Amino acid sequence: MYIHAMRKRIWLFLIVACILTLIGIRFFGSWWKLLTPSLLFSQDTQMKITSDFIDNGLLPPVYTCDGDGRFPTLKVKDIPAGVKTLALVVDDPDAPSGVRDHLLLANIPLTEDPYVVISQDSFNLWVLGQNGWWEQAWWAPCPPSGTHRYIFKLYALSQKLEISSGFSKERLIELMWGKIVGQTQIVSLYKRQ
Repeated sequence: MYIHAMRKRIWLFLIVACILTLIGIRFFGSWWKLLTPSLLFSQDTQMKITSDFIDNGLLPPVYTCDGDGRFPTLKVKDIPAGVKTLALVVDDPDAPSGVRDHLLLANIPLTEDPYVVISQDSFNLWVLGQNGWWEQAWWAPCPPSGTHRYIFKLYALSQKLEISSGFSKERLIELMWGKIVGQTQIVSLYKRQ
C-alpha cells in the first residue's frame, strides 16, 4: 500500500512538472534567449562601429535631452560575408527601472560603399521598433542621476527579417535567432550636468 501511494505521488509530481514546464515555455520562451551569451554579448572582431564619440567615451550633449536629441550617426565597416541585413539595439542598462530601449531598428540594408551609414534621416527607410517609452523613434538619453551607459549593439544577419514596425526587443531577438553572422557594439556614457 505504501509503494502504491508513493507511485501515485511520483506520477503526480511528474505530471505537474511537465505542465509547469510547458507553461513556462509558452509564456517565457523567448526570455531565456536574452541570457544566451552567443546571441547578445559575443563580439565579432572584424565588424566595427564608429561615431563621433569614442567607445566607452562621453556622448556629446547634442545627442541627449540637453541638446537637440538627434541620433548620433554611426558608420559600420568590415561587415562579414553572407550578410543580407543589419539590426540595431540601443539600450541603457543603468536605468532605475531596469534596461530601457532607446532605439530598435531592423532590416538595415547593405550598400555598395565600404561602410553602412546609420543616421536618423534614414529611419523611415527601415523597420522601426518600439522603444522603452512606447514610441517608434530614437529616445535621446536623459539619465535622472549618475552616469549611464548607452550600448549600441549591431547584429549582422544572414537574411532579412519578416518583422513589422512597432516590434518589441523580445520579438526581434526571437526572429534573429539562428541568423546572426556577426555582432559588435560601441558604448557611450552620459551624465547630466
